Order: sequence, then structure tokens, then C-alpha cells
Amino acid sequence: MTTFLVVCGEEIDIGRRVVTFLEEGAPNFYKAKEELGQDFFSSRPGVGADSGVDRLGEIVYQICLHHDSTWNSPACFEVLKSRGFSSHLLIEANGVIYQPLDLRESAWHAGDINDFSVGIDLNCMANYEILTESEKGRRYAASRGGYFTGTINGAEVTGTGYTEAQYESLVAVIKALAKVLPKLRLFPPLDASGDVIQRKIVNYASFRGFLGHLHVLAKKWDPGPGFDWRRVMIGLHGNRNRFPVELPGVKSLAKVFSAAETQQLAEAFYINNELGYSGYYPITRSQSWHSGVHFNASRGQPVRAMARGTIVAVRNAPDVELGSPGFVLVRHTIRASEIVPQDGGGDKQEPVEKIWYSLYMHLRFLSESTPMEERPLWYRQLGAREVNAEKIFIEPGFAEESGDRRPRTGTTFRDLRVGRTVLMEQPVEAGEVIGYVGIFGNSPESQRDLIHVETFSVGDDPLFEPTRHPETWRAIEADEGSDSLADIDQIWRPIFDVINFARSDELKLKPDERILKGSEIQDFFQGDSREKTAFRGYVCRHVSEWSDDLDWIKTANIAVGWQWETQKAYETFIDQWSPFMWMNREAISHAGLQSNRLVWTYHPVTLISWFHVNYGRQLNTKEFQTGFSNSGLVEQRKRETALSKEEGYRGGWHGSGDKDEASIPDSAFQVLELGDAPWKEYEQGEWPVD
Repeated sequence: MTTFLVVCGEEIDIGRRVVTFLEEGAPNFYKAKEELGQDFFSSRPGVGADSGVDRLGEIVYQICLHHDSTWNSPACFEVLKSRGFSSHLLIEANGVIYQPLDLRESAWHAGDINDFSVGIDLNCMANYEILTESEKGRRYAASRGGYFTGTINGAEVTGTGYTEAQYESLVAVIKALAKVLPKLRLFPPLDASGDVIQRKIVNYASFRGFLGHLHVLAKKWDPGPGFDWRRVMIGLHGNRNRFPVELPGVKSLAKVFSAAETQQLAEAFYINNELGYSGYYPITRSQSWHSGVHFNASRGQPVRAMARGTIVAVRNAPDVELGSPGFVLVRHTIRASEIVPQDGGGDKQEPVEKIWYSLYMHLRFLSESTPMEERPLWYRQLGAREVNAEKIFIEPGFAEESGDRRPRTGTTFRDLRVGRTVLMEQPVEAGEVIGYVGIFGNSPESQRDLIHVETFSVGDDPLFEPTRHPETWRAIEADEGSDSLADIDQIWRPIFDVINFARSDELKLKPDERILKGSEIQDFFQGDSREKTAFRGYVCRHVSEWSDDLDWIKTANIAVGWQWETQKAYETFIDQWSPFMWMNREAISHAGLQSNRLVWTYHPVTLISWFHVNYGRQLNTKEFQTGFSNSGLVEQRKRETALSKEEGYRGGWHGSGDKDEASIPDSAFQVLELGDAPWKEYEQGEWPVD
């Protein structure tokens, strides 16, 4: 079984089934040229017949993706041959890769980029009418996830998706080529926000990476609306997101690729939180702000970083009256865009990096009996910088510092051992274990195994502009007061309306009853109203509940559940809550937070799911190429689109022009089928060994 590509006569193994032009009866443009006396390709300028892969790597820096608009890849080869065009690789629905041409040659597939690109045709019947008019077409579409509609180059187009086997093979090809083509970058054209551009790009010939034919010609739309660019990027760079804990019977986010499956997984985490006793977003049962959510999980279960970042603060301390005060704070970056004035006048969107944070609170105390291999990497490395970590343990008889119980800060392993908040700069990867589930509750009787997780940002503006993503996010009125009570209409009114809708007239709340009972808030979150679902996308601004400067007296005077009968009872609560007040002046300065303790909060399940589906937003500036999106191309796109309509163009094939696969009428190829060759019948990984 062949698993290699032929590149300048050398075999490059990719670990996937490849049918090369060297095999008997396989698609072969060299043989077609010999038999028909016709050219289908040309020599690459600067790459001679005896040149090796090193020379090719100096010339080629681009991969162009096409959909073939045929029922299978061998049919695609026959159509290319009949039209006098070529492509380097054809990827079948079952993942089989056909290579009818050495990458040394210039395939005729995309006009003026042929000499420095690799052409790949992905099998995908793009003709919507054919797919919907026959039972075979409908089955074909169903096997690829159905129909997808999107706007590409200004036009609404519909097509099918691709198979997982095709994505796996494409990723394997790109990874292998990147090793021999050093100028090839592993990203498609992205806009300033990190989204894949869905139109022709300016200066497309200088783009380094993989792109679609749509990016080269304005009348093209391949590889189509059903192509999952994010799936390819995840395959190339890994999954950059995790949920902080694993739920029984629920797949890990690391193994989820599609948007639909991501939403199903997210729903399991929403339910886990909302069916719990407390810890909802964005308010608690006491109607005070709650920056995150509680996930109900078994004590001691691993807690993982949700994204790559830098650990900036940690605390490891024994349980106190209310539970586990240990935590880890991680700083992250994402891609965003901002309007930048240009020297010559006008504005331009430029990519920028913005900072966000994830907090993991109520982590289990790591005692002296915790095996070294179970201690998180940050713990071991902090100790290794000062002493032999194998010999350092939390000392028996650990005691809280007397007097004020708010955690102090430090920077050393000794500070960690005595329960202080340690400020640090420790890189962490998505999925890395950073701690273990602890406990929390307002009393010993109400304590439960859980982990508090929150995601937030700071600054005058939120992490992104919610109005640009109304399908997911909604910014609500900011609460910049010094207390924790969530008494704004956009929080209170939806709960009020939902509760009243389900009650008889005599039990309905009165309009002036702005303070809700804990049971009413719990009923709201455990119901199935649209209002509750909307809360998952709220972007809120308020003082953090972890602030050491929060006005608890004002909160206590108003909110249900915070009314103490005596001064002593109030003082007892403050004393018990003090070990959780980590957000002090030193921590704020080190982590880059705001001195006023204000934060923008986002539901962590919604945010991580959104990042997962919008993969490009997590790229850093080094991974991003600028200068390829230009609104000045609009008129050109309109002209090319109008021309294509005059020609009766229906999509799919690679464009008109010299050495560029031209638009082809349906009758020429879209119902073309070939007799079955033996190697077409095998599934990926099942080919017989030669």
C-alpha cells in the first residue's frame, strides 16, 4: 500500500493512502500527454528536471483548494484531461489521495498562481440542482452533512460539505508539504478579527498558505460554503480549547470539530451548572453578581486550563469554613480588530491582541500526602526554581495567618507553602492539569463538590463588540457601583416576567418587588425559558466578587439572604469570606487588572464554545498575515460576477483564462461516472499490501 507523495522524484510519506501516477491504471497526466500528444502541465520556472525538494521549497509557497463538481475523483481526472487542465492531487470522499502529477511540475489549475502553487481538487458534487433532483444526489448530500448556504464573493451559494476522511487526508498533505516547502504557512486568508475571508483577496499571488479558488477569482466560490476551514486549522495546529472538567458520558472538546457537535457538548455543561443548587451566571441565589459558574464534579477530579495562556496568580490553602480557597488565574490573548486612522486619510481595520482571563476557584488543597506526579506542573516548577521539589511538602500543622484573613501575596515557593497568593508568569497549555476539584458552600451542610470557573476581561471596552455578534452575545447595562447587588432591569425583569408567567394572580410578584428570593432565581435557571438561554450570552460589567474592597454592607442591607440579625453575624460572614478575597492591589498590578476592580464577564461555556467555532480569533500576531483584504476589490468582483453570469457559469470549476480550469457546462462532466477500478473500492486503511 502506497502512503507517500512523489515530490521531485522523492517519496514523502504522509501516512494516508495515496494512489500515485506510478501505479498501473492510476490517473496519470504524463501518460495522458504521451497518448494524446497534448500538454496538460508545464515545467515550473526555476525548477529543473533534476531539481530536488530544496529547490522546490524556494519556489512554491501556496496551496489552492478546489471542489471538483463530480461524483468521484477519477471522474474529476477525466474531466481535467478532456479540458486540457490538471491538478496535483485529487482527494476522494473516502480519503484516498490520487496524485496524477509530480509536484515538480506546474499544474494548470488556477491561472497566474500555477507556477508557485500546489493544486488540490476535493471531491464534492457542487451542482445543487443535480443533488436535489435525484435520490442518489440526496443520499450523497446527506452523507456529507446536508446542504450548506453561505455568501461567497458577494453571492449566496449552496453546496454540500466534505467528509472527515477528506479533512484528515488534506491535513496530512498540508503537514507533509510544510516540511519540504518552508515558505508555506499553515493558515488561510483571515480578516482582522481572525475570520476566514469569503471573497477574493488583494495581492493573492503573494499570499503564503492555503487558500480557495474563491480567493483568486471573484466569480469562484470553491471549496464552497460547506468547507470547514476551522476543521483544517485544528488539524494543523491542534485544538486550542478545553472545558475545565470532564463530564461523565460526554466527549472531550478536544475530540469535537463541528459547530453542531460543539453546541451539543456545550449544552451538557449548561445543564450541569443550571441544575445545580447555586452558582449560576451572572447572578447568585442572593441576587448578587456572579462572574462565573459552578460545575458540579467529583472532588479530586482534574481541572484543566481552557486555553493556552500564562498563569499569573495561584493559591494553595487548606479548606476554610466556606470551602476551598485555592485558585489559579490564567491570562490569555485573542485576536480582535480595531479601526486605525490611515496617514493618507480614511480608516482601516487592523488586527490587535486583546487580553482575557480565566479563573479556577475552589481548588482542592495539595497537602504533603499529594504524590509529586499529581502536583500540577506550575507547582513543581515553582518549587524547582528554589529547592529540590521532591523534598518540599506543605508542612504539617499549616496555620492561617492571624488577624485579617484576606490572602497576602508573594512570589516564592515558601509563600505558596504558607497559603499566600503567589504572583508568577508560568506558561500553560490548553488541557493542562492546573488543579483538582474542591468544595464550596455557605455552610458545612450546604457544601458540595464543585469548581467555580469564570472568564473575564478588563478595560473600558469588552473583549469584542457584542453588537457585531448578536447571534451569540448581548451587552447589558454596566453596574459600576461598589456593591455586589445585581439590581438592573436587564437582570431583574426577565426573571420577574418568567416567574410571574407561571404563577396565579394572587402569587404574582409586584412591580416594586425588585429583590427576588433565592428559590425564585433557582426556578428561573432550572426552567427552559428563552430568557434563561439569553443570559448565557450576556456580557456584564460590575465589580468582581473577589475584590478586597467590595461594599458588603450595602449588599447586605438590600439583598435577600444577606440580612444578618446581629453585627456579630455580619462580622462572622466577612471573616469567613475573607480568605477568598484575592483581588488586592498587588495581584491587580501584576496581572494587569483594573484598580477599580471592575470586570467584563462572559459565560465560560459560551465563550469557549465561541472560540472553538471561531478558531481564527485565537491566533497571535505572528500567525496572521495582513494586507490581503481590500474593499477596493468590490467593483472588480461585481464585474467578474456579472461576466460569469453572462457565460452561464454555475460554480465549481476553476475559472477562465490561460492554463486555468474553465467553467464547464453540466452536460460535460457533472453526471460523468467511470467503471470501478479495484483501488476505488477500499476504505481508508484497508488497501491490500502490494
